[in-house]
Amino acid sequence: ETLVRQYGWPGRLESDPTIISGILWTIMFGMMFPDLGHGIVIAILGILFSRFLKKNILGLNLRKLGKLMIGLGIASAIFGVLMGEFFLMEIPPLLPTLRAGWLEDASGVVWLIKMAVFFGIAQMLLALSISVRNYIRSGKLVEAILGEKGVAGILLLLGLALTAFNFLGITVIPGILEFPELRMKVLTSWPFFVLVAGLIMLLVKPFFTREEKVIGIGLVLETFISLLANMFSYMRIAGFAIVHAALAMVVFRLMQANPLMGIGIGLIFLNLFALTIEFLVCMIQALRLLYYEFMTKFYQGTGTPYTPWKL
Repeated sequence: ETLVRQYGWPGRLESDPTIISGILWTIMFGMMFPDLGHGIVIAILGILFSRFLKKNILGLNLRKLGKLMIGLGIASAIFGVLMGEFFLMEIPPLLPTLRAGWLEDASGVVWLIKMAVFFGIAQMLLALSISVRNYIRSGKLVEAILGEKGVAGILLLLGLALTAFNFLGITVIPGILEFPELRMKVLTSWPFFVLVAGLIMLLVKPFFTREEKVIGIGLVLETFISLLANMFSYMRIAGFAIVHAALAMVVFRLMQANPLMGIGIGLIFLNLFALTIEFLVCMIQALRLLYYEFMTKFYQGTGTPYTPWKL
């Protein structure tokens, strides 16, 4: 609720994104900041803040911040186990597609980037689906079907993503989610026709809304570029995870070269850096993805909080 309130209160006909927003923000932070040790520390600090600190500092409600930190810490710890990091020290990762020292393995880095983009696409599809529901509830059927945040937008996003995956031949999850490398043959595949269907629906929208016909062309270009930018924006999830792994590599190299320097600069200074600056940056970047790439597709935040009369 704290996250959604910063954006605005849900309107009468809007879906309340409180629960899903909290879950997505927590997951994205964990993916950006994967460290078992740091996650435990953040969760413990969150418990302490939420239970023992009642005063606001610089206008910041530490009790509410503490409750948020508990979830962030748990997510960070879980992804730390999956990706094999503990206080910037490498441990065997549980993910079968990664190995210890995966930062030096190009295939591991590429896989992480693909997973970030795939996660972003799934999140965008969820946002557009909620948008369709909101339009239907408010009686805006044309927008629900032909709008850039309606069914047309869903088809365009799906077609664009699947066409690109089939063109390049991307494997997201080996043996489960694999796309064949079609190259130019992708122009005769069904994902490309889904993409074309979405484009056509956007182009014909002005005929139903009685707007200038040229608006349809502008809408197609704007939506196409916006979806591409949104998809690439989710690559920052992998980027911050790679940065965290790079810090772990620095610690490892320092320990090899000079154990005293490794303990002082590596284990102490870099862990403090991660638990302060990197923690804040990842928290803000995850919030940015939540607000801009996710909530802008369906959420207006034009409602007002309910305040009962008091006698």
